[in-house]
Amino acid sequence: MDGSNPNGIKHFKRFCLYPIAYYNKEWRKFDMVFHSHAHYEIMYVEDGECDIKLYRFIAGKRMNEEIVHLTKDMAIFIHSDIFHRLIVTGGAKMLNIEFERRKSEDVALHYDFSEVVRHSGNLTKMFEQDSCYYIFTNAGDILLPIKKLQAELTLSLLAKQEREILFNAYITELFIKLGKIWEANKVHQGMVYVKKAVKYINEHFAEEITASALSAYLKISKGYLHKLIRQETGKTLVEMINEARVGRAMSMLKNTALPVIDIAVECGFNNRQNFYHAFKKLVGKSVGEYRADEFAADTYSFGENYENILQEEEKFTVEPTKFVERKQ
Repeated sequence: MDGSNPNGIKHFKRFCLYPIAYYNKEWRKFDMVFHSHAHYEIMYVEDGECDIKLYRFIAGKRMNEEIVHLTKDMAIFIHSDIFHRLIVTGGAKMLNIEFERRKSEDVALHYDFSEVVRHSGNLTKMFEQDSCYYIFTNAGDILLPIKKLQAELTLSLLAKQEREILFNAYITELFIKLGKIWEANKVHQGMVYVKKAVKYINEHFAEEITASALSAYLKISKGYLHKLIRQETGKTLVEMINEARVGRAMSMLKNTALPVIDIAVECGFNNRQNFYHAFKKLVGKSVGEYRADEFAADTYSFGENYENILQEEEKFTVEPTKFVERKQ
């Protein structure tokens, strides 16, 4: 079911998640060192905000570092053996719960967490994702089961087996709610990021826009950014940027007397070749044809000879230069 995903449902076959540690903290500032452990961890932000940096090793190779920004009522589930670092700069009230993986035969009722996942469509789909962490927004429903687990860890008057039965019940409640929240977020969260990306592009189209800068602004990885844009819009990041730039260029061609090269530069194109190609692809007309058509009946002179513009564009019939973002 989960293919080669090491964190999929098979990873939990005949194992349970057993709570072993927690914290309730309020920080003004906090900077944790990178660390990893064999435990699974859930962090929840009751108030404030924080950043979490993460990376993992695959086949001995360190993968790119990712950063997740959490605000009030958000949570993150981090798989075992993932290097992570919590950073608080402006204050945050947080709580967490950590679990270790134990054999089902060693706990009450031989509790098998994989059976919980198997019987929850939401959890099955969540754990099928090849991800080292999962993010949840509007996650307030998990606060109560987390606090139940914390309370039972702090002080319990129950016998070991009775306590473990309660652990099983609270963990089941917690993860069923996480699965439900994850499914709801999947529908909405991607578009939230895309809308923020569009807003950023519309405000910065005249500048150089890179995937690195945009993903840092959104506090998501570059890979996730490209995936979301393609998933939600059917377009690439470059296509979205060109649409914003060409849209502005159309307005300037129609309403200003600026030379074409000045318009291209002001709209963020680094050369005329890229401008002409992007404009023709999106508008269906060349720059010269578009300006000529818009003002065919207008006696106002724009100081540019349309025939010269058309002749210049004919020089740039080849594909534009493709730029590859330099790795940092």
